[in-house]
Amino acid sequence: MTESRSAHPMRLTRDATTLMVVDVQERLFPAMDADHREEVVKNIKILTTAAKRLGVPTLDEAAFLELVGRA
Repeated sequence: MTESRSAHPMRLTRDATTLMVVDVQERLFPAMDADHREEVVKNIKILTTAAKRLGVPTLDEAAFLELVGRA
């Protein structure tokens, strides 16, 4: 007997998801200690690589501000 499983209500779909990366280097890095800076860079690389492999669109802060007309 097979069960019909519905998607979890919090499940993300490719067509309804975008990864936005904020320009952390310029604004946040000076306030972080070196260990946290390295961890943030590592995590951003992981997230952007995963988004690219999964076909999820990615915006950086500058592109977003341009898109909404605040650049």
